[in-house]
Amino acid sequence: MATHGNHLYNKGILNMLSGNLGLPSTGPSQKTWTLALVNNTYSTAAGTVNLNNDQFYSTAVGISAGQSTGGQQIGNQIALTNATASADVGTGIGIAIDAADTVFTGVSVGSTVTGIVMFQSGASPGTNDYLISYWDEDDGSPISIVTNGGDITVQWNSDGIFMISGGVA
Repeated sequence: MATHGNHLYNKGILNMLSGNLGLPSTGPSQKTWTLALVNNTYSTAAGTVNLNNDQFYSTAVGISAGQSTGGQQIGNQIALTNATASADVGTGIGIAIDAADTVFTGVSVGSTVTGIVMFQSGASPGTNDYLISYWDEDDGSPISIVTNGGDITVQWNSDGIFMISGGVA
């Protein structure tokens, strides 16, 4: 299996810069960032994950409006908890995105997880469920988790989930 690595969707970056996609935070303007597990058929109409052009979660993964499961998604969508966006004081060159580890409980038997998609949940799927990031590797090795009815935990790096960098150190 060819992997893409761990990347931000280009349209996600553009939507963040244009104000369509908000940073995870607390308070009245809080945005909900959500994770989903996907299988090896996760694709777009072009037949592959398109990090340059994919914009909306529901259309990229093949979920109809009003659904929270189906398509190439495995199990339920899980909102990030304790999500933060903060200036990275360690390097001083970017914004660190972090959250508590994410647990998918009781993932049904019989699928193989090959990727994780992060997106901002929206009230109108296909128009405001903005894609953010995609992982299909764990420490350089392809993700391949055969589901067995148990839980799957996504344990984030102690330095955060990812960084949006504004410069070089």
